[in-house]
Amino acid sequence: MEGLYLFHFTPRYGHAGHYLGWSKDIDRRCKEHLSGYQRSSPLIRAALQAGCQLTLARVWEGADRNHERRLKNRGGLARQCPICKGEKTC
Repeated sequence: MEGLYLFHFTPRYGHAGHYLGWSKDIDRRCKEHLSGYQRSSPLIRAALQAGCQLTLARVWEGADRNHERRLKNRGGLARQCPICKGEKTC
């Protein structure tokens, strides 16, 4: 499944409370991130090493890289996060 995915960090890792990414295969990419190995994002790897729990909070199926860029440029990923908003997650 192609699209965007949003991880929520508990607790926050420094300035970061979320990680937004895009993939052609969200399931595979999330497993790579959570493995904490070389194919993981450096931010996610550092958060995991610091003891943060990562939760897949939201998925936008079919979203493209332009949508990812718009969300990142807008900032405030907590507004897109159902955990931060007290809603049900994926």
